[in-house]
Amino acid sequence: MNPKMYFRLLLLLCLLPTAEVWSQESIPVGTWRVHLSFNDLNALAIAPKQIYATNDVGIIIYERADQEISILSKANGLSGAVISAIAYDEQRGLLLIAFENGLLNILQDNKISVFSSLANSSAISGSRKINHITIHNNLSYLSTDFGVVVFDLEKREVKETYRDLSETGETLAIRASVVYQDSIYLATNNGVLAGAINGSTNLLDFRNWKRYTIGALVNPIESVTIFNDQLYAAINSQGIFLLQNGVWIQQTYLQTGMFKKISGSSDQLLITTSDKVWVVNGTDVEEIGTGSFTHPDEAISDTDGVIWVADGARGLLSVKEGELNNVKPGGPSSNAMWRVTYSKDRIVNSKGGFSSSLQPLGNIAGVDQFVNGQWSILPSDLSVDITDQGIDANATFISSFGFGLEKISSEGSIIFDESNSPLRKAQPIDQLLIPAIEVSPDGVWVANYGVSPSLHLLSSSSTWESFSISQPQAQFPIDILDRNGLVWMIIDPLKGGGIVVFDRKNNKSVYLSNVAGKGGLPSSIVRSFANDREGQIWIGTDMGVVFFSNPGSVLGGNVDASRPIFENRFLLRDETVTAIAVDGGNRKWLGTNNGVWLFDPTGEELIYNFTTDNSPLLSNKIVSIAIDPVSGEVFFGTDKGLSSFRATATWSTDQFIDVKIFPNPVSAEFSGQVAINGLYTDAIVKITDISGRLIWQTKANGGTAIWNARQVNGDRINTGMYLVFATAEDGTERHVGKIAVIE
Repeated sequence: MNPKMYFRLLLLLCLLPTAEVWSQESIPVGTWRVHLSFNDLNALAIAPKQIYATNDVGIIIYERADQEISILSKANGLSGAVISAIAYDEQRGLLLIAFENGLLNILQDNKISVFSSLANSSAISGSRKINHITIHNNLSYLSTDFGVVVFDLEKREVKETYRDLSETGETLAIRASVVYQDSIYLATNNGVLAGAINGSTNLLDFRNWKRYTIGALVNPIESVTIFNDQLYAAINSQGIFLLQNGVWIQQTYLQTGMFKKISGSSDQLLITTSDKVWVVNGTDVEEIGTGSFTHPDEAISDTDGVIWVADGARGLLSVKEGELNNVKPGGPSSNAMWRVTYSKDRIVNSKGGFSSSLQPLGNIAGVDQFVNGQWSILPSDLSVDITDQGIDANATFISSFGFGLEKISSEGSIIFDESNSPLRKAQPIDQLLIPAIEVSPDGVWVANYGVSPSLHLLSSSSTWESFSISQPQAQFPIDILDRNGLVWMIIDPLKGGGIVVFDRKNNKSVYLSNVAGKGGLPSSIVRSFANDREGQIWIGTDMGVVFFSNPGSVLGGNVDASRPIFENRFLLRDETVTAIAVDGGNRKWLGTNNGVWLFDPTGEELIYNFTTDNSPLLSNKIVSIAIDPVSGEVFFGTDKGLSSFRATATWSTDQFIDVKIFPNPVSAEFSGQVAINGLYTDAIVKITDISGRLIWQTKANGGTAIWNARQVNGDRINTGMYLVFATAEDGTERHVGKIAVIE
């Protein structure tokens, strides 16, 4: 670089404001992260240096020496199906991970291999779920819902499959297996099967299996294992049985137990029941960690004498010499999702809700909050069937489908119910049902299901106002949305469906349905709605999405919703639109039972379509969507858990506020997206070199513009300093920044 150029760069560095980088809690534009709870574990595997513990969608890897925790999920290579079994092969140093759809992942040397021959086999009809894995020598035996698959660990291929193993050659589900002496023993839905594996017996023929189906063994076998070089089986409500001289002998302990799994070693047998963990040493039976477990699914011991427990509510626990410890990575308290929202500076998630028949579910769970990259539980006195949450400048509000509305402020917590508010219990179930709330400048709107009046407003001073609405459908709201005092309520589909709109100022209301001239919705079954940046109301039904461009006009009658056209069809007409969220660029994120769609502001151009096949979505069934307007990160609540994607649009205003460029500096080999955030709404952005030559031009999505670190002609950029010129569309506001590209 010549001296003149060097001086000019130094001068620019001194004169231009330095662009701040994003906080460590942010993720780069175009990337994903998964927010998993590991409180609900169900399976374990032990390696010499690690403990592996899994739930449906992820795996904890706990390093025993330094006590560090890492997470394996779909975001870093794990297949997206529901995990159903794991096992560790010490000989080869690999972890086998099995799934409900028949997929098999192998983790070795920090790399994941995927084997899909079982999942994709056309020869299998019905369930392909892998229930259990047994490793013996070079083979792994996969117990499935249709038989046993023998997988060669050296050749990485299926060696053979034992299927249709019932007494009559029909399908028989295999729950677990164990290799004992010269045979493999199978725990099935009808007794125990045994087949010799070291001889010439043809186990492909169901008639060559020995069957133990007499007496208690006629029942489903929950688990089998080897303890003290003897074979044991667990049968619900019957007890633990020991095989001696070809006869299964009932043991004297836990004869009426309901078992999860049994795990044996040379000196102890570990037994998990519905809420306890037992250890058998010789003839002694002892409960361990008394009262410490909620739903223990599996217990195993390591070579140091530590007992590890996968609990369905408390996560990974260890017990050594009577001392209990809990291993828990950061994350939400549960993978259950009901409503994900953004309030103030945080993502908030509730996990309660109600059934499709509008009955309380009895879900006991609090409210999670994601602040500055960390998950915590929002302190609350409500914990049953939480349906919604909202935060204003002075208080936090939480609603329950059964127990009223809670207000949490600096003055403490107060729960509003029928004793201290106009809220009323629905009959005949005699419970106070609040399906949704909406924080607005006027106060908090509260939907009270099954009663009249069903719509209430709680002011900041905790005074109440109730509104009688003439439409009978208004007694059954399940969701609520406020647009400048015009309140929209989705009506229970079982009570007629549609939407009731209430005008507080003029005390008028209207019922919108699928009837032409009276709403013209594609279906009366409404699942979601949202208010966009232009004031339009977008509505998701079980037959696609529509919008009202002038919401106030619906009160005048004779009005039909507008239907966006995409690919010469009504937008998503074959989809149930379960969630709608509008980002800073006024783009529409639409959640369905088949993944997520992002459309432009008019709904006519597709930008993204995310599914479990092409993204870290944990499920295609989208329950709720929320957007952090500051970072542009979009959170997708599914029936399997929460994941998020940092998109390219953010909230904005008619001024440049705290403009940030990230990453900055940029490596010359950088292949991602450079985000310029904090811009004037929909600003025009030009990037030039220091001589003023145009490198790139784009338009912001709300407050964010994206640059792919390339020139207009597609060539990669060179090292050096680049200038960012951002201008409001009308030219009234400007901002200048800089981006350094380094080797």
